[in-house]
Amino acid sequence: MFEDLKRIANNASTLQPFEIYALSIDNKAKELIIQLNTEGKPTSQLFTKHIDSLDQPLYSQLHESGVYSITTELLSQGRKKAGTPYTLKDTGDFYKSWKVKVVSDGIEIDADPVKETTNLFEEYGIDILGLTEGNIGILNESIIDDFRSNTINEILE
Repeated sequence: MFEDLKRIANNASTLQPFEIYALSIDNKAKELIIQLNTEGKPTSQLFTKHIDSLDQPLYSQLHESGVYSITTELLSQGRKKAGTPYTLKDTGDFYKSWKVKVVSDGIEIDADPVKETTNLFEEYGIDILGLTEGNIGILNESIIDDFRSNTINEILE
């Protein structure tokens, strides 16, 4: 019995919280990360809130604006309305290109920013990738049960 308690105490003292967190980021959590960034959730940053991961409004350095112009409205045949905030979803290719993977020191989010004649990272900034603090909280809430289970399993191993 004391050997079991000693083993549990030793395991608890060597826990690596990020490793357990990483174990909790399954495909469902990866999909949630993408939805929180792009669309599909009420708090989706780009499509619904029109913000980047720093909670800043989307802003085109090229056009020096955060909203669609009348020219864009005409060119899109009314699909995009002048004065409405950018969503970075034109053909949908940018949103479809998102990938999430767990790496040794965090979660890596990537996407293909090259669209026709522009690079979205250069035009809007690299912070269009990543979660706001509020959406990190939503992600953490979604994986808390897995995190607890993984922690217990690591301690009891």
